[in-house]
Amino acid sequence: MNIPVTVTIPDLWGAEPFSKNEWGPINFLVGPNGTGKTRFCTQLKSALSKAGFKPRYLSAERLAGLEKHFVMNHGGALAHGFSVGNYAQYRSMGAEQGLAADAFVILKEKINVRIRIEAFLSTIFGRRIRFAEEGGYLKPKLQRILGGTEYAMKEDECHGLKELITLLAFLYDDEFTALVIDEPELHLHPQFQTFLLAEIRKLAGDPRITPLKKIFFLVTHSPYLLDFRVFDDLRQCVIFHRDLVPTFVGILSSQDEYSLKRLLPRLNTHHKQFFFANRPIFVEGYTDQQLFSLIQESRAKLLGATGACFIDVNGKDEQDFFFRLCQHLQIDAQFVSDLDVLTRGSFRNSISADSRCKQFATDQGIGIDLMDGIRELNNRVDALVLAIEASTAPELVQVKSAVQSASETETKRYRVLIAVIHHRQLLGEILPAKVGEVDYIAAKTMKLAEAARQAGVFLLPKGALENHVPSYDGSVFQVPERAKTATFEKERDFLLSSADQAAIEARYGQLVSILDQASGSSTVNLRKHLSYTIGEFIGNVQRGFERGEIDSGDTLKQHASVDWKVFERIFDVLSFALSGVGFECRMKLKAVVDPSETEFTFLDSTVHSKFTLPE
Repeated sequence: MNIPVTVTIPDLWGAEPFSKNEWGPINFLVGPNGTGKTRFCTQLKSALSKAGFKPRYLSAERLAGLEKHFVMNHGGALAHGFSVGNYAQYRSMGAEQGLAADAFVILKEKINVRIRIEAFLSTIFGRRIRFAEEGGYLKPKLQRILGGTEYAMKEDECHGLKELITLLAFLYDDEFTALVIDEPELHLHPQFQTFLLAEIRKLAGDPRITPLKKIFFLVTHSPYLLDFRVFDDLRQCVIFHRDLVPTFVGILSSQDEYSLKRLLPRLNTHHKQFFFANRPIFVEGYTDQQLFSLIQESRAKLLGATGACFIDVNGKDEQDFFFRLCQHLQIDAQFVSDLDVLTRGSFRNSISADSRCKQFATDQGIGIDLMDGIRELNNRVDALVLAIEASTAPELVQVKSAVQSASETETKRYRVLIAVIHHRQLLGEILPAKVGEVDYIAAKTMKLAEAARQAGVFLLPKGALENHVPSYDGSVFQVPERAKTATFEKERDFLLSSADQAAIEARYGQLVSILDQASGSSTVNLRKHLSYTIGEFIGNVQRGFERGEIDSGDTLKQHASVDWKVFERIFDVLSFALSGVGFECRMKLKAVVDPSETEFTFLDSTVHSKFTLPE
């Protein structure tokens, strides 16, 4: 349906406006925190009004005033219930601030809405609702149908049921023709999120054509609510970014549209994380996803905090599709793939078409693009294939067998690449006439991998993932399916043991470097911030000493400017000794901030602003 919406948020997106005219009955606004979704809703509501709709916005704080207890008079206006003389005020405040208290006014005054809510409550929860008027206040009460005393809804009911009652009241009310709901999933477990979406689907439509229908805009962080059944559902998903105007799926190529239609039925809640991540990282299989996540978590790399996540998508063909889709949506996606991307499939064509990869290929003399370089590589690989197959040297039996057993040209080429990577010296010794090809293939493969990296695609340098882990001792040319699970289980057991960071990085080598680059992950450096705090303490002690007010450990602890009661939580004074015209103070960190209880020393001459703890 045509609804012109133009939104500008200069401090987030710059001067460029967001514009979209075509919307569906149900529209999703998704993306990381702090990208402007809630602020977007304010302007969206205005645009809906201009287009002839009667919108209602429900904020993420919509239950304010309906909490069980009031703290410091917060929500005190509803402390005794809903004043029967203030219904109009509840409605106006709700409309202005996105609050939902007037949902209960709707239930009181509109019997058609109340009947539907009562049917829901009795069927799903075995409860009935009653509105009592006591002392000029409306007080919603609930009672279990199969016995049980009546109780006050506001004080004694859970947040989840309050959420559902208030949301359903606005869904079933015929007064509003457009609902903008910020985080409808709040306090709802996944099954009730699914139920809520089912109710929304029943009511969704163009109210200008079909009375009693509504158009919905859902601001959500929940993959359970992103239910894309047909291609048009995905078109109505707006992706919010940091420092970039929101994007959405516009016109796709016929091939991408076909691929998307095939993918949608298989798009599970895990896959949908990429709609919310700053930096989704697509990998080929579930063992890749779990192992990569464990490696980073074991090294204290904060994937979730930085908006990164590993998503498995069942092979490089689907990686190819997600690569093109993320480019279309301007999502900063990364990919970790086996080296056979260079020898087969359409993914390499998509990488080659990426402008970043093309520029690198041109600058580095690879060719006009990645595929141009791959064609050159194939010529050298094919020559080496023939030489290996013709060799009678017993030292090459394993390599020759792997190459000859491959029926497809692409597989032969991949296995020769693996032979060059893992048996380069042997090939040079047994096939001295082909040393040039071997060296060229090794260098070219590395350069092509660097070109792919410019487009956010990280190719595993040893071939398959299993070739990068020490527990795998099978063929480097082809990893049996049964070996993948067994290898993962061994590596998982290692990572879940007490292995320290140094042991993990030594074990995985190149893999760790790739994961760090792909995820852009960071580590919380507690020691750095401890150093800042200790530096402030040192400065206070030095000033007290210069004034003649501190000359021992006892006077240090008693000095008002030092504020020892604050600092004694993180370290102890071991000694404070005068030394000529200066002093030396020895300290020890407490286990609460440093399990190794590091000792450190500072002097009257220590530059406190540059103090750093010893490693």
